[in-house]
Amino acid sequence: MEYPSGEKRFIKIYSQGMVDGIEIWVDQVTGVNYLYHYSGNSGGLTLLVDREGRPIISTRQS
Repeated sequence: MEYPSGEKRFIKIYSQGMVDGIEIWVDQVTGVNYLYHYSGNSGGLTLLVDREGRPIISTRQS
């Protein structure tokens, strides 16, 4: 299956920090945003939501 960016389904659109960090990843098929937080050798991934608890969905830009 080919994705909008060529070969990657998930793309990183934001990154902050080095040892302790936060990243935002977008699923190019659904547009759903995910928040990834890591610290040292551990981390966690969760759905990124707005104030009402709805998933944040990015629209594809040309």
